[in-house]
Amino acid sequence: MIRKYWLGVLAVIALIIIIAFAVIRPDETFGGSKFVETVTIILGYILFFLQYFYSKSEGFYLKANNLRLWLTNDTTKWNFTIDFYDCAQVQPLKNIWSVASRKNNNAIKWHDDEHSIIINMPGYTIRSFISNEEYNESRELDYRSVVTVQVSNLELPYKSFKQKIENEIIPLLKDIVDVIKPEKEKYAAKISFSSSNPYFGYFVRKLELTKVVSFSCDLIETSVGGHPQTITVRKDRIDIVTNDLLSLQTLSMKYAALSGG
Repeated sequence: MIRKYWLGVLAVIALIIIIAFAVIRPDETFGGSKFVETVTIILGYILFFLQYFYSKSEGFYLKANNLRLWLTNDTTKWNFTIDFYDCAQVQPLKNIWSVASRKNNNAIKWHDDEHSIIINMPGYTIRSFISNEEYNESRELDYRSVVTVQVSNLELPYKSFKQKIENEIIPLLKDIVDVIKPEKEKYAAKISFSSSNPYFGYFVRKLELTKVVSFSCDLIETSVGGHPQTITVRKDRIDIVTNDLLSLQTLSMKYAALSGG
């Protein structure tokens, strides 16, 4: 703990010393022009603490971004995909419609056939379809059929997404599971933001190479050649794409040096 935050600990000790000195010798600390100097030093330490713990502490980083999203109330976009394998219920699509219509009287079924159904719910869409059993058997898969449920077009302000997800979406999916009785399930969620992902830096810092299956990030490099060059960073290599030889040479040397740091 102390090793990770050693610089912050030293800054805290220094700030405590400054405050203690100000209490013991107020005339020398706050008298005349010393007041502005002391306040400037204290504010500098506070800003240092905020920046330091923002970059070092995961908890502080998450709380700071949660607060920013709460203040701006950005829109979050949610898409869920759930696969139900080998359901005991022989008519799962009809049962999914039954659950959805029972949960919300405003549910509208605007497509329904033997293999798929689309339901419009207030604020989002449910699409469900059944995979081809013969196709699954031909591939020698360990299941006979898959019922896929997709919840899409769900756009929610940050302040209200938790209530919507916990009080409506999750109970709806739980009721579907209870009715169609699959042997096993697989859940996936995609969350996007109206601007950039505020947690991108957090996930990059959390990367442990041994646990990374794949990684790809495209960067625009503008420091060489006078026009944008594309750099692609992957787990095991760096790809550089440029349209002149000098830029290729310069960027190759630059990123090869960075990789050794």
